[in-house]
Amino acid sequence: MLLRDLRTSIELVVNGYQFPDIGSDDQPEDPESWDSNWLIIHGTVTTGEGSPWSFQQPCLTTWEVAELADWFQNVAAGLTPPLPPEAREPDKASSYAPAGWLTFTEPNLSFGVGAQSEARVQLLICLSHELAQPPLDVQRPTTSRITIETTPQQTQDAAAALQEYLATFPAR
Repeated sequence: MLLRDLRTSIELVVNGYQFPDIGSDDQPEDPESWDSNWLIIHGTVTTGEGSPWSFQQPCLTTWEVAELADWFQNVAAGLTPPLPPEAREPDKASSYAPAGWLTFTEPNLSFGVGAQSEARVQLLICLSHELAQPPLDVQRPTTSRITIETTPQQTQDAAAALQEYLATFPAR
C-alpha cells in the first residue's frame, strides 16, 4: 500500500503473520484469537524534512488491516469527515491520537483526514514509538506526523492493496 505526494510518502507492506506457526486449532474458541492474527508490517516513510526511515513491527491485526481498508474506501467516497482543527495537531508530548483519528490496538499508527474536496484528500498520519523517525528513545517515545496530499483514487487504491494483503493473510 503506497500513499504519496510530491514530498512525502508512506508504504506499508504486510510481510506475514507474527506467529506463522499458530493455526486456528492452536487457539481458544474465541473467533478473535489475537496471537494468530497479528501481522508484521514493514513500512517505509520519506519526507521532505530529513532522511527516509523504515520499520518492521507487528503493529496491526488482520481485523485492523480490514478496518483500515474500509476507512480508506470511506475516505475515497467522501464519507470520512475531516478532523476539527484542534485535533489535527495533537500534543507532541503525547503518543496517542485525539478523538476522531483512526487508531488501533497498538498506539503507534493512526490516520486522520485534514481536509477533503472532490479532487483532493489531505491525509494525516501519526507514527509513534517503534514506527517514529529515528533515533528512538524508549524512555521518551517520540511521534512523527506526516501529511500527504493525495486523491480519492489513491486512497481507493490503498484500500484495494490492503484487501489483497488480507487475501494472502486472512484472519484465522
